[in-house]
Amino acid sequence: MKEEVFSLQYYKIVAAVYIIIAFLSFTLNFIVLATFATNKSLRTPRNILLICMAVIDLLSSLPTSMGAYANFVLFWTLDPLFCHLFAFNATFCGLCSIWNHVALAAERLVTIKWTFLQLVNRKNIAIVVSILALFSLSFSIFPLIGWSSYSPEPGFAGCSVTWHPSTSSDIAYVMALFAFFFFTPIIAMATCYVCLHKELKSMTRKAKSTWGNDSAQSIESVLAKKRNCKLSLVMSLAFLAAWTPYAVVTLYMSFGGNIPFPSLVVLPSMFAKFSAIYNSIIYFFMYRKFRRAVLKMVMRSQNSFRSLHSRLRTSLSRTHTENV
Repeated sequence: MKEEVFSLQYYKIVAAVYIIIAFLSFTLNFIVLATFATNKSLRTPRNILLICMAVIDLLSSLPTSMGAYANFVLFWTLDPLFCHLFAFNATFCGLCSIWNHVALAAERLVTIKWTFLQLVNRKNIAIVVSILALFSLSFSIFPLIGWSSYSPEPGFAGCSVTWHPSTSSDIAYVMALFAFFFFTPIIAMATCYVCLHKELKSMTRKAKSTWGNDSAQSIESVLAKKRNCKLSLVMSLAFLAAWTPYAVVTLYMSFGGNIPFPSLVVLPSMFAKFSAIYNSIIYFFMYRKFRRAVLKMVMRSQNSFRSLHSRLRTSLSRTHTENV
């Protein structure tokens, strides 16, 4: 174990990075949730999934904050329970996130291809979100009750699922984890987006052939749908870009691969946690209605602050005059 421990200064750097991630993920996602809360027009059934993602990303600031604290005081000096709690929270947020991306892709496909079914409503979305949360929660709990386990990662800068399984039961858990929470979601998302691309292409062609030069309004409707699909696609690609390096490294470890440098695990693990920041930035730059709502909320807050400041100055001025 000794050869896997970094210099103490290295852990301070890791802790500092974790603090930055935790601060940004909490702040940005709090702004996202506040924007949805103060703008009724944004709280549509299809945006419930975006709200759920913001909640998950906000919650992910908890294990990241725990990671910052643990690296400041050094993980191995803490009770093993802390390691388990850190790993459980991080695992749950990660597993829940990837399936929410699948749900978002599926929602876009159902909304565009099978609009007449009217499946996208608050009740159905709530059911889907609940099922995905319970599914993710169950796989996060399994290591706590004996199916596999949570343990420190190489380098002792974090904790996660034990990626060096020693029993057939542990191997089965790791394989199930990759099957249900990496490969299957990727295949599902890819299938949805390929079908969406074909459907939108077909819709554009039909609009032009039906309306000819007068198809501008119809084509604009298709373009709006394309923008929505592009938003969810970019979100999914950003999430996969953040998590794939870590998935590749841990999959290699699971098959008995030896990691020569602990930093090859620590760096991908830290990079994956940046995924909690991406969505809020993508919303702002790619979701025009959301961006306008954020700017409106900020301006309203500034006006409220100025009004409060003005009232305070007036009150202080009156008090000073009365005293004189």
